[in-house]
Amino acid sequence: ERMLKELMVEKCKCHGMSGSCEIRTCWHSAPSFRTVGEALKKKFSHAIRVDQSNMGNGMPLVLPEYTRRYDNTLRKIRPHRGNNDKNNRMKRGGPRKHLNRMKTELIYYQKSPNYCERDNDVDFPGTAGRYCNRTSAFAVDNCESLCCGRGYNLRREVKNLKCKCKFKWCCTVECETCRVEEWNAVCMERGRGLKDILLTNYISLRYYNEEYLAR
Repeated sequence: ERMLKELMVEKCKCHGMSGSCEIRTCWHSAPSFRTVGEALKKKFSHAIRVDQSNMGNGMPLVLPEYTRRYDNTLRKIRPHRGNNDKNNRMKRGGPRKHLNRMKTELIYYQKSPNYCERDNDVDFPGTAGRYCNRTSAFAVDNCESLCCGRGYNLRREVKNLKCKCKFKWCCTVECETCRVEEWNAVCMERGRGLKDILLTNYISLRYYNEEYLAR
């Protein structure tokens, strides 16, 4: 709701003869979903990690890693120009200034878990062994994203599926059983050597050649 209010835009329309703007009507319009999404993504990328404090003022405590990141950014923007009081005051005031900005920034308490790797504490298997989509780079389950850059293997699978189904009066559906051969991409485990990667590429190339010759 707050983001929508901040991104509201004013739109106006003119009324009059021959395109003149004798009367102008203006109103506030909500931004597009893309604009809101990009703004939220930017907020998410610069979210502040905090922890509970016992200071009694209700404000969370900014963790040192965030203040260090702020100091490094400050040094890049304003290089050190000597040991004077002005620079020292600027550095000391940096984290305190961001404490006031926490009312408008996104904050979080825990780092996001690594969903690429197995985590036995929460019984999460990771993405190794998951089927992925190797034909579309924009799909949610594309191999580059789902396999976390580890690569994938091609697995030959043979399935018996129902096919050539016909409706028979009355009233049944009769199907034949067809043997279908599929090559499915499966995410590799971390730590696989160069031999496995070369074998994956060889199988992929061989599969594409067979598919091309069969056309």
